[in-house]
Amino acid sequence: MNRSEHLIHLPIEYIRPNPYQPRRHFSEDDLKELSDSIKSVGLIQPITVRVIKDGYELVVGERRLRAASMAGLKEIPVMLVNMNDQESATVALIENIQRDDLNYFEEASAFERLMKDQQWTQKEIAEMLGKKQSTISNKIRLLAIPQPVRDVLIHHQLTERHARALLKLGRTADLRKVASRIVKEQLNVKDTERLISELVQQPEASDEKLTPKKRIRGIASFKIYLNTLKQSVETIRAAGGNVTYEEIISNDGVEVRINIKK
Repeated sequence: MNRSEHLIHLPIEYIRPNPYQPRRHFSEDDLKELSDSIKSVGLIQPITVRVIKDGYELVVGERRLRAASMAGLKEIPVMLVNMNDQESATVALIENIQRDDLNYFEEASAFERLMKDQQWTQKEIAEMLGKKQSTISNKIRLLAIPQPVRDVLIHHQLTERHARALLKLGRTADLRKVASRIVKEQLNVKDTERLISELVQQPEASDEKLTPKKRIRGIASFKIYLNTLKQSVETIRAAGGNVTYEEIISNDGVEVRINIKK
């Protein structure tokens, strides 16, 4: 990686955002605090940019760039470096991970982006970051969770283990319902895993059964009861008994009538 660099000053409007920036969420309060600091003492640590075909592109320092813009600065100090796309993507990812700036979905998206755009393997990413390959693989699996559910998890500061537990549910509708319940009942990871284990065993549980005051029981159990009754009727018939079986379906449920004649 060619990291030859030198310090210059650039107008903020000349600097394009980094398309490989893994971070997607920026706290408005944090930006405001940094912006106030920049107004008072200026931008002490330059951001890092690279030269591209038709201008300049940010490599590292988007939070500082945004805060400087909020502070009303028109021109800022930048460290100009020579990097290709792969190097820029790698540096942006490593910088954010080392600063612990990314949530687990942002990390997963960054890994996937490196694999798709830069043809990195999970093994190469793991070696670069000093992590196990299984860690990278498990992180990428989180991207199966739909964006609305991701937003709920991140907004309410639920952990990666909460998210991994949700992966056991196949349907998007279930994910939304369970994520909402986890938040409402403030379930810890252990309770979340227990809830999802119940749901996996009874995948056809109705909306009503997902309320906090009722246990989750699936329609599958109801069908088992009916089949048991039918089998009992067939057993009586096989023994020579005169028996009739009738199901009457209504909005309230199913009424079963069994008549055994003497």
